[in-house]
Amino acid sequence: MNRTLLKQNLNPSSGGRLLEALLCVLTSAWLIFQCVPEIHHYATSSLWTDEIYSVTAFTSQGFIHCLTDWHAPNNHMLFNALNSLFPGADSLNPLRMRLLSMVFVALALAIAFVAHGRKGHWLTALLVCWVLIGSDAMLDVSFTARGYGLLNLFALIFCLLVPLYTATWKPVYLVLLSLTVVLGSWTVTSFVFFGGPVLLFLFLLKRNWQTLIAGGATLAAILAIYVPPYLKVLKRPEFQDNFFPGQFHELAAPLKAIASFFPMGNNLLVAGILLAGMAVFPVLFWYLQRESSSGNKGPAETTRQDHAEFLSMALLAAGVLSAYAIALILKRPLFRTTAYLLIPLTIVWGESLFRLLRAVRWKPALVRAAVTLAFVTAIVFQTHARTQGRRLLPIEAWGEMVDVLERLNLLEKPYYGVGRPDTLYLHFPGAPPETIPQLDESAFQSGKLVVVDSGPPPEDGSRFEGRKITGRAVDLTVPQLRWEYQRISFVPPDRQGVADLSVREKPGTDSHRTFEVHATLTPGKAGCGHLFLYSPNNDSRKPPKVKWLTMAGTWRTLKDERIHSVTEELWELDLTELNGASESGVTELTFSYYIRAPMPDGPALKVWCPEEE
Repeated sequence: MNRTLLKQNLNPSSGGRLLEALLCVLTSAWLIFQCVPEIHHYATSSLWTDEIYSVTAFTSQGFIHCLTDWHAPNNHMLFNALNSLFPGADSLNPLRMRLLSMVFVALALAIAFVAHGRKGHWLTALLVCWVLIGSDAMLDVSFTARGYGLLNLFALIFCLLVPLYTATWKPVYLVLLSLTVVLGSWTVTSFVFFGGPVLLFLFLLKRNWQTLIAGGATLAAILAIYVPPYLKVLKRPEFQDNFFPGQFHELAAPLKAIASFFPMGNNLLVAGILLAGMAVFPVLFWYLQRESSSGNKGPAETTRQDHAEFLSMALLAAGVLSAYAIALILKRPLFRTTAYLLIPLTIVWGESLFRLLRAVRWKPALVRAAVTLAFVTAIVFQTHARTQGRRLLPIEAWGEMVDVLERLNLLEKPYYGVGRPDTLYLHFPGAPPETIPQLDESAFQSGKLVVVDSGPPPEDGSRFEGRKITGRAVDLTVPQLRWEYQRISFVPPDRQGVADLSVREKPGTDSHRTFEVHATLTPGKAGCGHLFLYSPNNDSRKPPKVKWLTMAGTWRTLKDERIHSVTEELWELDLTELNGASESGVTELTFSYYIRAPMPDGPALKVWCPEEE
């Protein structure tokens, strides 16, 4: 890079440039801070089907297996191979399996800021940061234990190498470009739709042996990686008719793919503007560069730099358009396999805006700062709207289901499964549970059988409901993003540990009805350690409020933090600490809770202890 240009871009004496840098750095730091809940969520929530399949079929089988087995188009070869090198490669622990993806996202953020910041292109760095972590959909693909986070990293590196090559034409950058295409395609095959055309356009531009060899070597390497396992797959009849699922079946599919992952909330109009702007910007680049050259407004080196920038942006834009065109022709890729294209699209936008703003003659630094402030304001408002009142749910709640079963002491009972129970049983601690092939209604009614509904609902949307078999049953829903929820159905012990129960309705509001419950617990040496309260009409946003309890013959209040939500319908009251403070333990308690209206027949309330002390 030209040192004079670098000093101009980073000159701290320019108040506008300093303000631009501060705005972008602080906003990016704020975006990362806003992602902390998501990071915790992905570190603790269950893996979903594709991730579990990656672990059981590939990562757990070792490094060589990951690089040679493509018996289904679900093996992100390079990512799974790298993930298999670390201890616990057969684990379903979400933090262990997703940590590598999180590292790749962090690397991409750091590289974007270092690469663009050292040139003074702070707005581009901010926009890339926003695209990487500013939408729930992009976080879903980037943070999961799949190859998409690594794919985004390769896309970013490729986009940074293109202008380096067009500015210097050094063979080393061409080699790195070819290597990046190979590694990206080794991770997810759709990367070749973008990187391959860019290498082809470089050959058509230069028409020399270097670009010809680079393109040929890249193609040969990708064929060597995929053709042998691909031929094995073609021999399997179950994959011949529908080998790859696809979403690119209409001309609007590229816009839908962009809208699905861009942070502006699935807006097709915004997607169209982004795609059209990316196609038009290189033309503006060329026009401004021609005007600058004809007017002799700068040194020859600056003109060459402008020409290199024009070429790099034109190549990236052509690569993105080619990738979407290939996807439309093939009709096969899924939208998530093309999410990485938002990175070159964003870089073309950011660099083009920088170039256009650089052409401004009236106080250009302040104008750049004003434009940056406008983008910062939009990003802050969009991020605030996205994160306000959000509820983070797992894609599939396998581990969360097991946690509920464990808290209810149901892991040792026999199970009947609906949907995909085998995936659920993989998450059981120790050996899988005893299962039965058909539903035994008598065993269910007697409380000796647990039913789990863990699969996609039938076409009519129905789910298993234990209350249709017996009114004593409890149906618990564990929410998730895919298929809405999973369900646990069982018959709890009939008021076990509860000697007497009375319910009195209190004056409520139009939207809720309020009930006051008085429970007398069965006397025991240590009392009831955990009390469960179940109501299918309970509003999870308003937990039961314990008003007072009796311990050693004395009424006293109880802090609400002792009440824990198990599911939306079930609450657990932890009395173990209080029981330990008295020989008789807790003997009575009164609490109030809310249900959604209308409820003409009153609450379907169940209160019990998991076991009698």
